[in-house]
Amino acid sequence: MKNEKWKMENVRVLLPQDMLLALALMLIALVVRFIGLRLDSLWFDEAFSVRIARRSLSEIVRLTTTDVHPPLYYLLLHFWTRLFGETESTVRMLSVVFSALTVFVIYRLALLLFDRRTAVLTALLTALSPLQIFYAQEARMYAQLTCLSTISVYFFLRWLKDGKRLSAVLYVISTAMVLYTHLYAVFVVLAQCLYFAILFTLARETFQKRWRAWLAMSFITGLLIVPWTLIAFQQAARARGRFWIKEPDWFAPFQTLIEYSGSLWLTLLLLPLFLYGVKRCCEQRVTAETPSLPRLRALLLLWLILPISLPFVLSKLMTPFYLTKYTLAASLPFYLFTAVGLTQVRSAAGRGILVVLICICLATLLSSDLTTLKRERWRDAAYNVEREAQAGDLVLFNSTGSFLSYAYYAKRQDVPTKVFPYSSQAEESPNEVLLLERGAAEALGSVNSPNTEQETNDLLRKEVGVHKRVWIVARYGDGFKNDVMKAFGDAFRSTTQPALCVRQIRFLFSESLGETESAIYLQRSSLSCVPQVYLLER
Repeated sequence: MKNEKWKMENVRVLLPQDMLLALALMLIALVVRFIGLRLDSLWFDEAFSVRIARRSLSEIVRLTTTDVHPPLYYLLLHFWTRLFGETESTVRMLSVVFSALTVFVIYRLALLLFDRRTAVLTALLTALSPLQIFYAQEARMYAQLTCLSTISVYFFLRWLKDGKRLSAVLYVISTAMVLYTHLYAVFVVLAQCLYFAILFTLARETFQKRWRAWLAMSFITGLLIVPWTLIAFQQAARARGRFWIKEPDWFAPFQTLIEYSGSLWLTLLLLPLFLYGVKRCCEQRVTAETPSLPRLRALLLLWLILPISLPFVLSKLMTPFYLTKYTLAASLPFYLFTAVGLTQVRSAAGRGILVVLICICLATLLSSDLTTLKRERWRDAAYNVEREAQAGDLVLFNSTGSFLSYAYYAKRQDVPTKVFPYSSQAEESPNEVLLLERGAAEALGSVNSPNTEQETNDLLRKEVGVHKRVWIVARYGDGFKNDVMKAFGDAFRSTTQPALCVRQIRFLFSESLGETESAIYLQRSSLSCVPQVYLLER
């Protein structure tokens, strides 16, 4: 009887109706993610992704050793851009594909553990999640991290249930891939390991049948990631004490749940449903578990809790590295438990009212998010400068990140650009590879700034030379513009106000700088900075 039950569960997932439902939900996700895909300019992180993807495969691997992320996303983007080009839409489409595939996989996972209604609601919450859509429309690795994490968990459960070699192989491949995507994948794998250890107490027979195969799978996965393990430790050592991420406050985990929900109002709706879903799962009335595989809810809770709690605690004790976007994969068990809670509301009228309220809130959010600028406006910055610049004007940047973002859109060849050097040893303009290395160094906070005001003034005079008009483009307020003017005394006057001033940024860390603070030394960073454009004339 037990074997027959497993067979029926396995067949149920493959029914054409369920496959069509999963594909339909994935299509909905694709359509929503296409809306406003090129509305925002590429910002520094995305411009960095595009520039590094242009390099050869060996150079990509070498350059990522100086960054804080593994190389798999950049390698995939390398081939993707070879096929589809480097427009704003095409470079972001890779993330769109991964995000839509996540909707398909989470449907299959929810169906494996619960029922069709729960699976549909979970997939819909994922497809319409403002946070998921935001990072689906970004040329970074967070959508890929979420997708591969979900695939890894899915095949982990499939292997536990059927013990088939194919499930084991697909689990090893997906787990190795996600570990080569982002370091936070370690916490998802740790959740799987802890759950398997729990089986020793709760399901000794299953544990005894599977532990040898589990050790073999873990060993093979470990061998596959060995080449990057030492590099990851070196990256962590370089970032220690100098990383740009601020220490999270004690409210940060709850803020993460708010961002999973999309807004405070949606949190007030979804969080009680989430807690109710956890409660109902703990009562073992809604899960599809059997005596040979109990406590399936424990795996989902570990998948949610560990990627949030462990980085948060470690960020309090060590170099901070906690950001909500890094925990994006943990939002899926949150949506899954919320869907369980919604399906377990006893009153059909109550369920209907809740669904309508959630849909209204999501529609309101998405109508704003998908039509509102949310990232740095580098397309406009480049357009404004090149429209007004005269031949021979100098465009001077105070960071490599600003230059890379601007250069993606710049077209004029008669307007030279320079990046203010980080040290007195920077005698020549950096080449492409050096620019990428410096961009990574900025993320790690390991740039070598001028040591004295006199050295700063000397280097600025050297960079500006005899140019009569200098465009200052910065991300960190007007401190850099003030430093340039100070270096030349009364020789320059500012003839413009900042050309751009956009502060409406969602899901991004926000920080303000005082007007008197100099940003030239790159001692601070903020993802919510916008292009500040000034024109200085002699």
